[in-house]
Amino acid sequence: MCPEVKFTLCPSEQKAMEEYSSEDSPAEDYIRPSRSPAASTCGTLYRLSLPQQVLSNIEMDRTPLDRTRYFTLLLIALCSVSECVQRQYRFINENKTWTEAQRYCREKYTDLATIDNMNDMNELNKSVNDESVQFVWIGLFRVRDSWQWSDQSNSSFRYWKSGEPNNAGAGEDCTSDEPNAQGQWYDSSCNNKYPFVCHEDLDSQLILIKEHLTWSEALRYCRQNHVDLVSVHSGEIQRGVMNVVKGASTAVVWLGLHNYCIMNMWLWVSGEMVCYHNWAPGNGTTENCKLENRKGAVQSGGDQTWISLPESHKLNFICSRE
Repeated sequence: MCPEVKFTLCPSEQKAMEEYSSEDSPAEDYIRPSRSPAASTCGTLYRLSLPQQVLSNIEMDRTPLDRTRYFTLLLIALCSVSECVQRQYRFINENKTWTEAQRYCREKYTDLATIDNMNDMNELNKSVNDESVQFVWIGLFRVRDSWQWSDQSNSSFRYWKSGEPNNAGAGEDCTSDEPNAQGQWYDSSCNNKYPFVCHEDLDSQLILIKEHLTWSEALRYCRQNHVDLVSVHSGEIQRGVMNVVKGASTAVVWLGLHNYCIMNMWLWVSGEMVCYHNWAPGNGTTENCKLENRKGAVQSGGDQTWISLPESHKLNFICSRE
């Protein structure tokens, strides 16, 4: 049976795999969609399944890989920029005015939903799990002639339906999203009562644990008491990590980042590839793991970049709540 490594392809890599699979030597011979229920915020979860002889060749560095094998490794090693989810969206199926919805979101989460791009838009619409809902409030509202986000975000993303905003009834100063019409937006009276979508910033889902544990012990702790060691898929999550680690009692703090030694490949414990990275110079490239497995940690001071360490170091660590 072939050894397997779970990882997630970002959209461009998935497309490349699909295009390549039509050729005579398909990448699908080695890369298959995973049946694992593990969630991904960045792409489709796949399993890399390589014959033992290929792994032996890689490990011993004795023979060149053929085109298919080389493509497979290149696919894993090179991850182009992808839009991963920056926020968690929470659909609230209660009819409220826009102001009431804003107050609820600020009390329970972060604020009414802010949307930065189409990836966010799609995630927000997927969160609306009631097909009978026609409109939901989002956090965009009008102040005089300017549209602003409730959380003061500077996002310039807009997704108005054709002809909107039109202020047809006068006083249409709030924004509703129509999930069943590809999530296009309307300006609406703020006194209308609709369900709504809140967002929760990712740094609110991070918790610093000030115990001193090895990487494996930290992983076990997070999975038993929270969800997992944190996976940092974007600059947004990195900024949350940077805020959290300021209170650490160790100079570096464990992340959910581990090195698959045979292939010298870094993966997140969530099963995803390292699309976004923030390595300190000289780290995250060639690793000598013959004596001890290497894991990833973030510096709690300075520029707060990532470094590679033996897994036996005892450090503080960051768990994800969700």
